[in-house]
Amino acid sequence: MKASEYNRYLEAIKVANDAQDKAMLGQIQARLLADYGMKDPDVERLIKKFRYNV
Repeated sequence: MKASEYNRYLEAIKVANDAQDKAMLGQIQARLLADYGMKDPDVERLIKKFRYNV
């Protein structure tokens, strides 16, 4: 994953966490997994940033 993509996802996760928007986090997670799969270490790091389980 490119650094710019990582930062874009990270910012979206921060916004969703702040808004307590579990639906948005679910969409972000689905997109991450569809685009990169669970084996990508960046995906694992990003999912750990989720404040809520989705």
